Amino acid sequence: MVPSYNTNISEAEFFRVLSRRAGMDPPVQSAIEFEEYLDGRLIGGKRLFLLVTDLSKCSDAGRRRLASSLRDLSAVPDNDLRMVLVGSEGLAELKYAQADLSLLSHAEPMSWPELNTDDLMALARQGHSPLELASEEAHTILDTTGGHPRLIREVLWCRAKGTPFEACIRDLAVSKQIEAQFVALTRDSKDAQRIAAWLGQDELGPYRGWIPDPLLRRLYWKNLLRADGPTGSERLVWRCSAIIAAGRRVLEEYSRVVDALRLSTLPCSPSLAFRGGMCAAVPLGRTRGAFPPLNVPFPRKAKEGE
Repeated sequence: MVPSYNTNISEAEFFRVLSRRAGMDPPVQSAIEFEEYLDGRLIGGKRLFLLVTDLSKCSDAGRRRLASSLRDLSAVPDNDLRMVLVGSEGLAELKYAQADLSLLSHAEPMSWPELNTDDLMALARQGHSPLELASEEAHTILDTTGGHPRLIREVLWCRAKGTPFEACIRDLAVSKQIEAQFVALTRDSKDAQRIAAWLGQDELGPYRGWIPDPLLRRLYWKNLLRADGPTGSERLVWRCSAIIAAGRRVLEEYSRVVDALRLSTLPCSPSLAFRGGMCAAVPLGRTRGAFPPLNVPFPRKAKEGE
């Protein structure tokens, strides 16, 4: 089953969509009805296997209500209910955030394994434009990308177009997709400063199932960081040098934006200007209310020859 991706959906609509996709006829309209339906099947001697995916893309309220219902059902002794829930940060919160009081504290966590060379070679053969990678090529891709899914896809798409392997690897250093992730993560100036400091560090502290620092947690669940080291002693590290380079490029541009705003006294946020928006500017030496604001574009880099 896949829940609705609408994050503003009501409880009734959330469970109506979920139950319809589960084949319940008629669909239910609440968490209680959903739980009662499954409970009735179990009481009737049915064996049930429940697979729910994409739980981090649905509404927070719906995810919590579903987890609460499934916890109640799984607490019944000797029932024949087995379930697998698939998600990321939102699901981890339900497992770890409140320790033993968490709704899914009883669940057994299983992490998706990192790709190895055999996995990558098989993945390349299954694409729209199948590729036959040599084991050495697959190893180089994994080493260069740090196993980041988007960077791996970029290399495979590049190779599928006939671009030489060395050029595809070189292009990772200017990945626009990774830059976009850093742009979203550095809209707050304090977050930008912390990330700038972290980009110069080899490791960023111990890995835990629930990373207490919200910003570090976002970097981890965005796949920019990974857990490295022996089981039980893992440390958070950047996935690869291409990610570090992308982060530094974004932050250098961010610093340039901040400096430009200070010089021109543009009363708008760096994040707005960085996204190429229009800022309301006032003449130097004047208060904001002295003159009508002027809509001016954010200063751009001059092209060669200008």
